[in-house]
Amino acid sequence: MKTKKQMASKTGEGGFAAKSVALSSLFGAVLCAGMLCLFALLISCKDLPLGIMGPMAVLSLILGCLFAGFLCSRMMNCRGMMWGGVCGTVLFLFVVAAQGFCADAGFGIAVLPKFVMMLTSGMIGGVFGVNLRGR
Repeated sequence: MKTKKQMASKTGEGGFAAKSVALSSLFGAVLCAGMLCLFALLISCKDLPLGIMGPMAVLSLILGCLFAGFLCSRMMNCRGMMWGGVCGTVLFLFVVAAQGFCADAGFGIAVLPKFVMMLTSGMIGGVFGVNLRGR
């Protein structure tokens, strides 16, 4: 029979879920920022066209959300698609907040594809995290 603490950590009660989502979203954001810095360094060192910046930014967002969903579902060890989606949504809110602080442009329908992309990549990372076998 499982103890109350074991069941709480398994089901996400008692704040463990919030800590897992916050920690994994933070690591996903750090990975995304690090990749953006590496891509900026690559563009400044090499003679690459400026049109490649958009796809590099999208790639860093996707990998950051994928990593956050993977990490959160590994911590929770259940409901990977749900927890990955939560992490993707939190990272999307980070991006929207940063865009709101830095850019003067308003928010329109253009944020919808970004949300779908980040939500989907977080969910895929969550599925990988739950289904990956441990050592």
